[in-house]
Amino acid sequence: MIGGIIIYRRFFGFVIIMIMLLSSCSMNKPNIDYTLGRSPFSSFINSSGDEVFFKSFVLYNGGDNNELKEYRYQGLFRKTQSNHEPELIYENFSHGLNVYSDKLYFINTQHQLLEYDILTSNITTIAGDAVQSVSECLIIDDTLFYIVENIANSTCILYTYDLIQKGYKEIADNVYWERLNHFKDNIQFWDKSGNPKIYKTSTDEIIEYGPFDMEVIQLLDNEKVIGYKDRTFIQCDLDGDNKVSLFSVDNLYNIVVTQNEIFYSTVDKETYTQLFRFSFSSKRSKKIATTEFPIVGYAGTYVYCASTTGIGDLQRIDTNAGEIEAFDDRARVN
Repeated sequence: MIGGIIIYRRFFGFVIIMIMLLSSCSMNKPNIDYTLGRSPFSSFINSSGDEVFFKSFVLYNGGDNNELKEYRYQGLFRKTQSNHEPELIYENFSHGLNVYSDKLYFINTQHQLLEYDILTSNITTIAGDAVQSVSECLIIDDTLFYIVENIANSTCILYTYDLIQKGYKEIADNVYWERLNHFKDNIQFWDKSGNPKIYKTSTDEIIEYGPFDMEVIQLLDNEKVIGYKDRTFIQCDLDGDNKVSLFSVDNLYNIVVTQNEIFYSTVDKETYTQLFRFSFSSKRSKKIATTEFPIVGYAGTYVYCASTTGIGDLQRIDTNAGEIEAFDDRARVN
């Protein structure tokens, strides 16, 4: 299983931490093929086989009495090759895109958690209403984890939904609303103080790590902690010992952390964007390509770069060859 994080830096002086996960099928369940979405709000892109699912703007032209009106909304699309026309499969898509067998699981703009059947286009609402707002979702094995915020009292609860048995279960309360990840096939989440916690499905117990004197980005499966402080990426053990600085970088915009490397984009004052890879094994950074936009997603051997929030103007970059494809340039339907 591959895990990752995106740090998305806006130019207004604040940083949003975003989590990205991808995985192939479990070894003991070869009949199920799934990939895991990235959460939160960077989870616009996912893939299954040759198909890529992604978020883009849609412009709809229509009107009465011969008056042209233009409506703009965000849609969920799919396509196989960069020269193919994108197919709009769902309007008002927000984030949290997970692929599981022949179904998609994601959050719409009404903060509802949905199941979309790729074969039939049928949609089922799993959670979310006028009071309960879903902010995160992530599939690990056959379990869909999701965070629900109660709008009335501003509390956040972590739930599970069994994709086989179709049962719900409450896991933890007072969790941080926007972060889910994985650690050795267990769910990783954060409390309101920023301390990472692990829920072990097999034993139904929660394990807490920290506190750490840095912002914890991810717990890797090799039991190393990746953190960020003062423009520097830091690695240490789960108990905080053996701390080492990995690298520092100026003009950082976005990063993706996997089990083996860190992909990151830098953007200077003239919006000149470069894409790099830092290897945990070699402890070195190497430039992959010069891109028009910063990194917003990762799937297989590809990284994806797009403007602002990852909607439209999508580029796909082969991380091995450094080749760039224009994958989407904003769609229009009439």
